[in-house]
Amino acid sequence: MPFTFLDTFGFHGPHTNEVLVDKALKEEGLRDKFQIATKFGIQWINGKQDMCGDPAYVRSACEASLKRLDIDCIDFFYVHRIDICVPVKVT
Repeated sequence: MPFTFLDTFGFHGPHTNEVLVDKALKEEGLRDKFQIATKFGIQWINGKQDMCGDPAYVRSACEASLKRLDIDCIDFFYVHRIDICVPVKVT
């Protein structure tokens, strides 16, 4: 297999990309052969994209990704865009 790392983002689709990744890996029985990365940091607010580093949002984004990917643990979960209004240490 030429690669074993999949990078996705719950925001893409919107919110369908992770579901499609889960479905494809399950159908082919490949889940254990891949590391999955997904991100947080962008959300829709008042009809536009906005950066968000609020810890409550980060947790809810993680929980939503876990559900969409139907997994217990995300291999790599990282920020897609930094919220300049929230210190990284707080995020």
